[in-house]
Amino acid sequence: MLIRSPEPEDNEELIQLDRVAPEEGLISYYVDRRPRYIRQPDAEGFFPYVAEEDGKIVGVIFSSIDELHVTGEPRTCDYISSLRVHPEYRRRGIGSALIDRAVERGKEGGADVFWAVIMGKNSASSRTFKKCGFEIVGGHGFRVLTSKGRKRFSDASLREAAEGDFNDVVTLFSSFHKDHNFKPTDIRKWLMSRYRVKERSLGNVYVAERDGRIVATVRATRQWKTTKMIITKLSLSMRLFSALLRLGIEEGSPLKMLDLGALSYSQGDEMAAVDLMNFARRRFRDECRIGFVQYALGGKEEKFMAKVKGFPGYSDVMAMGPGLRSGKLNPIFPPR
Repeated sequence: MLIRSPEPEDNEELIQLDRVAPEEGLISYYVDRRPRYIRQPDAEGFFPYVAEEDGKIVGVIFSSIDELHVTGEPRTCDYISSLRVHPEYRRRGIGSALIDRAVERGKEGGADVFWAVIMGKNSASSRTFKKCGFEIVGGHGFRVLTSKGRKRFSDASLREAAEGDFNDVVTLFSSFHKDHNFKPTDIRKWLMSRYRVKERSLGNVYVAERDGRIVATVRATRQWKTTKMIITKLSLSMRLFSALLRLGIEEGSPLKMLDLGALSYSQGDEMAAVDLMNFARRRFRDECRIGFVQYALGGKEEKFMAKVKGFPGYSDVMAMGPGLRSGKLNPIFPPR
């Protein structure tokens, strides 16, 4: 077996691999990969690797290095994601070999904390990570948003963020996430890298404002903007939700998903945050048929998300590194 960096000509094989080994969870899906996903390691610290046997690509993994605050200290972290192994080649150690290579690359980049999010209680993937030294250190929740959200719950004004709002957005985000154990080391720099300033706006960043003060903010991102997300399997409950709410989600249908990230709000303004998420979704309703929001389990976020209409899901967060103790980390990670 050969573990190597992929080349652009591997794209078609990786598309086929996703189709036979989709992401498993509440919704099983595969995503047609763009060539840029598999280019040589780029300047953002994003590294893909593939496993090859007999000239055939049978596995893939992604490794991304970030500077984060972990349990109050700045640490270099390697976020390992999108592990896929062809069904006919499983139980041969391919998944473990890919994880080991990703960890090796992280160490080369100075990382001492390694972590992964196992979507939808994927027990097979969890077992593989445990074999490589990872353990479950927490949980991450998500909701597939099902309400069209036309009802207003607060009197806050809703609008797209302007360039001049950036400092207020940073202050609100920093305050909201101050108790998280996984957070960007430099929040201002991290947000600037994701909030692209364009024509005096922050680009798909929205704010709720009351009496001249920003009380909630969210970033709306079209996931897989230039490619397709293909639903391959729906749970029975999700089928019923889809039918009742006429979401139009069918197996085999291409979709674009709206990812609502970097959500933050001031104390007492939870309903303004709900209004803001619905406001952002309406902006993309013609092209994104489902919405998706993630949140850390525990504390105010989990209590708040219980009020948001949508179909809930749960993911295990697994990590490996000195000083990490199971059940003691409340994670937040930068979306890619």
